[in-house]
Amino acid sequence: MKEFTKNLITTSAGTIGGMVFQFLSVILMTRYMTKTDFGLYVIVMLIINILNILSSLGTELTIVKFLSSSESNKNNIAVIILIVRIISFIFFSISFLMLINQGFLEIEYFSRYSIQIILILLVTNLRDYFYNFLQGINKFKEYSIVNISSSFFRFVILTIFIFLSKYSLFDILLVEILATIQPLIHQLYFIRNYELNISKNFLAQDINRIIRFSFPLYLNNIIVFLSTKINTIVLTIFLSPIQVANFDVAEKIPFAFKKILSSFIIVYFPTLSNKYSIGDFRGAKELVSKSIYTFSIIMYPIILISFLFKSDIVLLLFSNKYAESINIFSLLILNFFFLGISDIIGYSFTPASLPKLPSIINFISLIINVILSFWLIPTLGLIGAPISLIIMNLISIIISLIFSKRYNIKPNLYFLRKVIFFNILNILLLISLDGFEIFLKILIAMLLLMIFLLTNAQIFKFWFYKLRFFKK
Repeated sequence: MKEFTKNLITTSAGTIGGMVFQFLSVILMTRYMTKTDFGLYVIVMLIINILNILSSLGTELTIVKFLSSSESNKNNIAVIILIVRIISFIFFSISFLMLINQGFLEIEYFSRYSIQIILILLVTNLRDYFYNFLQGINKFKEYSIVNISSSFFRFVILTIFIFLSKYSLFDILLVEILATIQPLIHQLYFIRNYELNISKNFLAQDINRIIRFSFPLYLNNIIVFLSTKINTIVLTIFLSPIQVANFDVAEKIPFAFKKILSSFIIVYFPTLSNKYSIGDFRGAKELVSKSIYTFSIIMYPIILISFLFKSDIVLLLFSNKYAESINIFSLLILNFFFLGISDIIGYSFTPASLPKLPSIINFISLIINVILSFWLIPTLGLIGAPISLIIMNLISIIISLIFSKRYNIKPNLYFLRKVIFFNILNILLLISLDGFEIFLKILIAMLLLMIFLLTNAQIFKFWFYKLRFFKK
């Protein structure tokens, strides 16, 4: 548990450091780019992310699993995965260009920026592979260094371009290309002494193992991506790029929190896998329960602040130009809370040798989100997007708990229920307080936090234990 915590701190520090510079980059983009250009940028990056998910073939966790194992042929598997991903990239790139040429993607900026899209896809695919590689060989410190340095480099390049008055969509895509090449070079430096070889003796057997492990994860990755991004896709279909920009701005802070959660998953997944592999089922269940407990404690004040200071936060960071994003922002923070709980429970199935369950759960969630998005967004407009996400993640948690109980891996949820109860009470109270002066909001926040702490005495014991751990 001590090693888990230290690795978590290392990756979280890297993620938070990188996130700061990424967030500063977003602020610059939203302030200097027109809303239409920024909306088009979001749509282009969405296409790149779709192609990246498809071309990765679900091998992200496969690399981590085999490289972190004690198998003698793990290097063999890593090389095979790299070759397969390169072939897959070529296939999907050609398919994308053919769709454009045949007129199936009749959107002007797809054809205008097709070369940039392919270049960003290539370096993104390789960068993500080597991020997973560093994860698998437990180089969490190096992972963090690359994360911070790449975000800083991106911020510097973007600042230079803006200083030179170059912040059109074409210029920003060029920044993306340069900012993705830099971490790739850095990653290759860190693994320069790591021997990678391929043995013909294991080739057929290893490919079969990769397919059997990766295919359910591949389906799951596609489903998860669509379930979280279908709202942006539907917004693109029914609303304008300006509304896409409003939604993306509202999503920036929740997305930053997702990055922090990802740094937790980076350590959580291999640690949980190790506990199951050595037969420590009790320890695995305890890890899941403590993860939910910790996440709930952290998220309570974040949700409180996001509802109480939503106007102040959005207008301060992104200017009055994005005032339509205010209510969307607070709802997306609430959605992140439910998403985090769903992910913590969902990631416990694969280490428990139940890799098909996340695909089933996420497929159900996707269907629900698609139906809700196509219904609520045309009906309610922009606010329909976060509402559909919240409903989807709540249903995902319920289904995950049903499966976890069935397979006897259900975590302890007593404290989670209390946090949800307090959040509901706070939201109902804070809806009417948005127009208050900021000093009064601060007093209200302090009062609600004190009530929460006094009615949950075990939190003091939790942090007391953590402080004692770090002193050791």
